[in-house]
Amino acid sequence: MEGYTHHLAGFTDTDFASDTNDRKSTMGWVFTFNGSPISWASKKQGLITHSSMEAELVAESITSAEGIWLIRLGKDFRHDFIPIPVFTDNQSFISFSTNDTMSTRTKHVDTHYHYTHNQITAGTIILDYILTIKNPANILTKALPTRKHVNSLSLLGIHHV
Repeated sequence: MEGYTHHLAGFTDTDFASDTNDRKSTMGWVFTFNGSPISWASKKQGLITHSSMEAELVAESITSAEGIWLIRLGKDFRHDFIPIPVFTDNQSFISFSTNDTMSTRTKHVDTHYHYTHNQITAGTIILDYILTIKNPANILTKALPTRKHVNSLSLLGIHHV
């Protein structure tokens, strides 16, 4: 998150094809304001994707929509959050979304691609890479070993009292 001057940031993650019954992915996102979580979700995606990059694309589209809502809410309180940094641990997704590389192999996620790409082009969001171990959205997509779970809680500012 270094290099960003505002205090709103988003984090997104997916667990590709994690449901063994239908192979749909689990996605999670969290937005923090001044380091504290203010908006988050964890849910199964409504479609089957063919790769972790595509699963991230679907998750980022939904994460971006939440970010746009937070931008509008911030304006009511005279905050300008544009652009919002959104962090993901999938570098191929960042490359795909920031370059105009649509192909017939990804046609089934076309609307998600265009929504995210349009938000990047408009300067509303900036995608940035974050190590998996430093991504607080990780806790929303999969069961973690105790040490990683506690680490994710601390990244969200949640501590045992």
